Amino acid sequence: KAAVICNLVEKEEEATARSPYNPFVCIVSEPRDYRTFTGMDVASGNIDIVSRLLFMLKMHQTHPVSGTVCLGAAARIPGSIVHSILSPAAKSSRVIRIGHPAGAISVESEAEARNGAIALKRAVVTRTARRILDGHVYVRNPVFS
Repeated sequence: KAAVICNLVEKEEEATARSPYNPFVCIVSEPRDYRTFTGMDVASGNIDIVSRLLFMLKMHQTHPVSGTVCLGAAARIPGSIVHSILSPAAKSSRVIRIGHPAGAISVESEAEARNGAIALKRAVVTRTARRILDGHVYVRNPVFS
């Protein structure tokens, strides 16, 4: 239904095949204790909001950068759902700690009111790299000739 409302498809039946990624849905709640899917405990005092993102018709196992930046921006809009449930500490800080299914990720965000609208001034996410491949490649001698 959301894909039809957003004019991504004409009929609901087309949404799964033609628009599995959009709209990108984020479900949020106030900070609370929870256990990650790997068994790690996350304490409500270590996060400012809990979020789950629906990605490609499934719940994402972490929190993608695109969703992290968008959530950080939404948190700075007074009256938004995200802003209303954000921890009080995060409302006065640049950093927002988002609890997700695998742990937590931080986003820095800052906005200001300009001409009756909210203007995003800053949105920063830092990620770490992980090894995605380890192996050997065997190249024939003629390649080096």
